[in-house]
Amino acid sequence: LKIDQFLKPLSFKIPPFGPEISLRFLLFPKYHPRVLDAWVSEHLKSVREEFQEKDTVRDRQIHIPIPVILDRRTVAQLTSQELRASFKKHLLIWGEGGVGKTSLACQIAKWAMSDDKTERLSSHRMLPVLIEEELNVTAAAGQQPFIAAIQGQLQDLTDEPEPIPDELLERLLRQRRVLVIADHLSEMSEATRKAIRPEMPDFPVHALIVTSRIEETLGHVSKTTLKPLRIAGNRLSSFMEAYLMQLGKRDLFTDSEFFDACSRLSLMVGQRNITALLAKLYAEQLIAAKVGSIQESPLQLPQLPDNIPDLMLAYLN
Repeated sequence: LKIDQFLKPLSFKIPPFGPEISLRFLLFPKYHPRVLDAWVSEHLKSVREEFQEKDTVRDRQIHIPIPVILDRRTVAQLTSQELRASFKKHLLIWGEGGVGKTSLACQIAKWAMSDDKTERLSSHRMLPVLIEEELNVTAAAGQQPFIAAIQGQLQDLTDEPEPIPDELLERLLRQRRVLVIADHLSEMSEATRKAIRPEMPDFPVHALIVTSRIEETLGHVSKTTLKPLRIAGNRLSSFMEAYLMQLGKRDLFTDSEFFDACSRLSLMVGQRNITALLAKLYAEQLIAAKVGSIQESPLQLPQLPDNIPDLMLAYLN
């Protein structure tokens, strides 16, 4: 690739009146899969670090597996191996707000970068690019706005001083070395939604994840669908324990305190299943209340909200 860039301005003519030929054409294997894999490996460390530092990703460092519907089939705990068998080009993660769509997309991005071959989405690693803001449909002169946004994000993630060459970017996208995540598409403007057109023949993104609150058609292309489900009442304690364990806060509570807190949450929600977000809010309130009162009354579980509106108000406060 470096030799290719060096030869870019050099060309010659076939005598006497032949076309002008660039020396770059002699480098026919420059976009061989092994070359693209080497490019990914070269930038993997930087992309991992920069991707983890994004606010959206950092806020979702803790991921607790929840049941999902994968192409009309209920899966208790989604694994990378199960997704790998279904995910070819386009993946739609859809469901109501707070159900864990973005968290799941971030987890899939981590699988795509994994050093463990059994965790990856394919035989090779992918570099994730997160598109979560409106596209500037007027700034990308001569280039699709969606591709221009990917190019800018990838330049930032790889810490490259110059933009990724257009031809190289297209090969990385078409050969699934870059995993593009278009987050909360349903909440984007119409101009941005129209700029993401997987059904168009010149659409080069062959590893695309879209999260949305509605079941997007994505131009009626073939796609894998993933719908995270609410947490059932009989699974609340399992979710809470896993969340507290990953935070390193489970030891703050005795078993009786923990199960008492889970019982309060069950009474609060009644017979309804709840979103992962609501369970997470309750867990964070539980931790905050316990830490705040641990010196005053270490043997007594602090008072917590006893209904959903009070829980949300306490979280906002």
